[in-house]
Amino acid sequence: MPFPKATLEWANDIKEELLFSLGTKKAITTLESIISKGTIFGDVKKAIEKVFLRETTATETPELHPREKKAIAALLYYGIGHRYGFQASLETNNWMPYPHELMEVNCYSQAVANFVATKALGFDPKLIEFIGIRQEKHTDLGGHSLVVINVGTKESPEYWTIDQPQGMFGPIRLEDNKLTVENQDQTYSRRRVKSFNFLSKLESGEEEVLSQIDSLRSNPKLVIQPGQRVGIKELDSWQSEEPISAAWYIKFEETNRNGEQGDVVSRIFLGRPGIKSRGLEYRLSIGEKGDAKEERLLGYYCEDLMWADFVKAIPLVNLDYAEAVPLLVGLDNIPLEKRSEFERTLMKESVKPSAKYKAALEVARESYKRALASEYKEIILTLAAVESLYQYEKGDKDDYLTEEERRKEVQRIRGKNILFSEYAKLSGELELRRKSKGTKRRLRINKPAVVEYLIQDRREDPRVRAFLALETEEAMIEEMISHNPLFFYDAVDRLIFYNRRIKGGMDEINSLARSTFKERYEEVLFGGYTKIFAEFLGHFSATLPELSLQKYRSSILRKFQ
Repeated sequence: MPFPKATLEWANDIKEELLFSLGTKKAITTLESIISKGTIFGDVKKAIEKVFLRETTATETPELHPREKKAIAALLYYGIGHRYGFQASLETNNWMPYPHELMEVNCYSQAVANFVATKALGFDPKLIEFIGIRQEKHTDLGGHSLVVINVGTKESPEYWTIDQPQGMFGPIRLEDNKLTVENQDQTYSRRRVKSFNFLSKLESGEEEVLSQIDSLRSNPKLVIQPGQRVGIKELDSWQSEEPISAAWYIKFEETNRNGEQGDVVSRIFLGRPGIKSRGLEYRLSIGEKGDAKEERLLGYYCEDLMWADFVKAIPLVNLDYAEAVPLLVGLDNIPLEKRSEFERTLMKESVKPSAKYKAALEVARESYKRALASEYKEIILTLAAVESLYQYEKGDKDDYLTEEERRKEVQRIRGKNILFSEYAKLSGELELRRKSKGTKRRLRINKPAVVEYLIQDRREDPRVRAFLALETEEAMIEEMISHNPLFFYDAVDRLIFYNRRIKGGMDEINSLARSTFKERYEEVLFGGYTKIFAEFLGHFSATLPELSLQKYRSSILRKFQ
């Protein structure tokens, strides 16, 4: 079975446009210069104007010199790299599109597009799927697919990869369980070697690729079982003057529950470098006939995101979806500066709730019981105790410390936490920005290579590209605080409070809480939990349309029928 006719026509159109460059010696010379010197932006634009904006009647592939193959590889890398995401697949209900159908890609569908295009050019491509791959000095372990092509000759092969999702193209080496790429992409930094370790790999030619596509198109579970990134969107807005970008994933998890196929899980990660990050989850349990069995909302503290999974996740909030939704109505209308007051009010009413908050606190009580019935009981009690002690010492003040107190304390202990050192470095600018209520984005949005994509309006958003290029914790913190998040100052204060007042492990924390609150210990701890619960209500309210897959729920269920 060959690729569909429309896919082959798509690949042939690309081939013809690329081969036109062979008649333009200056274009090839320019592209050689890009590879050797990294002068991307202006030179590529000139070359692309010559290559892509003219018609061509080329029908046969001439014998290409290696330098011409490398130039064409560069054009393919910049020219057919689509934006990364799964939202278009959810919207079209086509979860495994052929190259001619692409609006967005995952790493496999981009690799297939690269495979088809380079095969039409006679580059002898192989599609390689890696299992358990991890970039050196990174923690993220998962799967990945890329294409390897021969830019040399049959007698003297030279293997390159074209891999837009990982932001790299160039010479590739596979030795034992290690992948090394001499990256030619100059967009974000000087040329560097990218190294990866992996557990195993699967190499595919055309027949195997077609078989895999057929399997994925006929079994939607397989597509989302490893997790798919729906997108990077500005969803983190409950506690920030400007919404912060957040990663949003969808995944299928098989369960052993009778009468169910498993759970479709939607997750949004709210990154908090230097402190506990937040994980938001919507879980849709699907019956054997494709019907919805149960819907839940869950909120976690976590350390990081490893692809579609939260790292060291502590489930704090566990809500029935139907019960939770009425509690979220109108929360997004609360002014930003009043949102922390809402959280504290719910905490204060936890002992004797008014009619206004009675329903919310009943749901909070049930969530608390579920949390304490889990294996995380002791750590949840500790988190509730720390929250209670912090709120008790802070009292009714908006901030635990004044700006002057905070600055002095940070200077004294700045080496104890990366958040302290970054705050100390930027404190003057931060306070000026806070008073003026204005923000100045620090995110460096590098221009994409000014290549026009072969398929218009499907390129990656420059802001997403820049966000994904944030590799150090310092850069992530600087980007986070550029949006003037209210939680940043509170996070610094909490760390100072912890350093001042709390010593030792969980036993010491709970002992301090017991001695402080005495006979009120249990009710005060529930109050501390309620403060955490209220914050998650805010996050759910800000993300609910996306998190709960509202637009796609019906079509997802049909996929499982």
